[in-house]
Amino acid sequence: GDRRSDAGAAAERAVLGAMMVEPSCVPAVAAIAQPVDYFDPRHRLIARAIQAEHVERGTSPTLAVVDRLKADDRLAEAGGTTYLLDLQEQAAPCTSARRYAEMGHENADRRRIAERCAEAAQAARQGAPMPELVSMLDAARPAPLTHETRPGRSWRLVGEDPPVEWLADGLVPVAGLVVLAADPNVGKTLL
Repeated sequence: GDRRSDAGAAAERAVLGAMMVEPSCVPAVAAIAQPVDYFDPRHRLIARAIQAEHVERGTSPTLAVVDRLKADDRLAEAGGTTYLLDLQEQAAPCTSARRYAEMGHENADRRRIAERCAEAAQAARQGAPMPELVSMLDAARPAPLTHETRPGRSWRLVGEDPPVEWLADGLVPVAGLVVLAADPNVGKTLL
């Protein structure tokens, strides 16, 4: 219905805005929703520009995305500068952008399923063999959503690390991250 499509469009705008306002959420969103997942053709262009900008420069601020679209002669097709600035105003917090991206990806899967099922229905009416119809319906099944994984190592690999060298036995390693927390004026700075 209209309410679902309005909510989907609002979610797309919130995700795109979030990626331009807070570029650190681009990898998390891109791991969930690809540009082809966006329903609005303007949003597909903008998502491609955001991802390209992020890959090349590690950032994706709105004006850089505007410049990229302008350089590709696609700015008007993407809605223009004012539209992109409006998206910035509609940005979701990065934590919500992941959920909105999941909603957008699910909506894209629904559209793809509907298209594949319509193709299978037409093939069935035209007398396609059963194995072909079953294959068409199997192809309509969406791929499971894979979430971004943080870089890391398995516990097995960590267990193979060389022994830790200590600057202060059991307290401060020669290399690594140390968090030093204590009451005020007890010698943290001196240490």
